[in-house]
Amino acid sequence: MKNRAGSAKERKQARQPKEPPETDIPSPSSTEELLRKKDAFLANISHELRTPMHGILSFSRFGMQNVQSAPREKLARYFEQINTSANRLMDLLNDLLDLSKNAGGKHLYHFQSHDLIDLINAVVLEFNASIREKQLSLYLERPAFPVTLECDGPKIRQVISNLLTNAIKYSYPGGSILYTFHRHPDPDNPNDECLALKIADEGIGIPHGELETIFDKFAQSSYSQTGAGGTGLGLAISREIIHAHRGHVRAEHNPAGGGAVFCVTLPIHQKEANHAPTAARG
Repeated sequence: MKNRAGSAKERKQARQPKEPPETDIPSPSSTEELLRKKDAFLANISHELRTPMHGILSFSRFGMQNVQSAPREKLARYFEQINTSANRLMDLLNDLLDLSKNAGGKHLYHFQSHDLIDLINAVVLEFNASIREKQLSLYLERPAFPVTLECDGPKIRQVISNLLTNAIKYSYPGGSILYTFHRHPDPDNPNDECLALKIADEGIGIPHGELETIFDKFAQSSYSQTGAGGTGLGLAISREIIHAHRGHVRAEHNPAGGGAVFCVTLPIHQKEANHAPTAARG
């Protein structure tokens, strides 16, 4: 009888509905803020998509209307503008695709030994025209220690390119951009070290209170919304790439003459030769 009574009790308990597990429910204020950032992001993306598309449609229409009468030099300028707008559109679409792949953990990273200065020089070469156009001076302090580390070369080049794009975009004409290096122990691995790269400019800087939020996927610096342009995707993508390398990136105010400083910290060695993105460091 005791066993049967116990079984009946167990059956009664089994029929009782289980309490749902506790979950972290976002507060109304945080949900509203996320929706606001998402709406602003989508509005800006729509604008960024329309701008190059408008250029493609306008100049192709001009060319079609004047193909018989316009001088070849004028038609060549139309084609040049179409090409520029198409490349801008392609860059934006690639950024959106990269952001989606990083968020879904679909990117695989292939780590090899790379010299960070070589990667920087390759990126700077691509931006020589923009640097000369704004009459900027670019300085690289060569450290006494080696700056070779294990990384995915193309991905880290993309990060360097994104950060240099920001530095050029927000610099005042005639300003300077400075690259410096630091080396310190790896807090996650006592047998390894980290390499830190700082990129400092003398531009408009970053507003107080936005040093962290500028890396959010749906956020932009308020300075970006006043004419400097951009979607903010570059920094979001850069953070995802750095996190996949078990590193971190942060923004600071430039104590020397204003502007912004971006600091990228990466471990010298990766624990695995190839892997998908891992959890970020704190």
